[in-house]
Amino acid sequence: MGDAKKSGRIWIADDQIRYESQDYGSWSLPVADLRVLGEHTTDHGPWIDDWFMVFVTSSDGSWHEASVYADGNEEFRAQLARLLKVDSLHSDLAGSTEFASRVIWPQSLHGRPMFQLTPVLIPWWRRVMRFGLGEIRYELSPEVKSLAGHLPAAQP
Repeated sequence: MGDAKKSGRIWIADDQIRYESQDYGSWSLPVADLRVLGEHTTDHGPWIDDWFMVFVTSSDGSWHEASVYADGNEEFRAQLARLLKVDSLHSDLAGSTEFASRVIWPQSLHGRPMFQLTPVLIPWWRRVMRFGLGEIRYELSPEVKSLAGHLPAAQP
């Protein structure tokens, strides 16, 4: 759980989801392009951020992510929920200390795995250099890929 400056900040302005972070990069995307919203956790906490929101805009396997610890997260989720016309975009992975993922929105995918998580085998010496942290290959789950290509865009 990094400090706010490293975790960044997230907000909505001019119908754009905006994220800025010195550690995780900066990006923006139109709310109307959002197809799937999810979350994932890692085993990298508590000294660095280990919980992220995931924003899928197409079925091509690409996504954006933002630290859940970013400044403005609660206000952002409330505003995005209003724009998506849902009661809540709450997270269920709080407290997870392992690699995990799930879909938050749309409701048709709610709770389903966001990613296929495949452990990457690394030599013991490299694992020591990573302070024992695992390495995982992330790929959007087939269900998310398939439905992301067929879901209507968000209608803010």
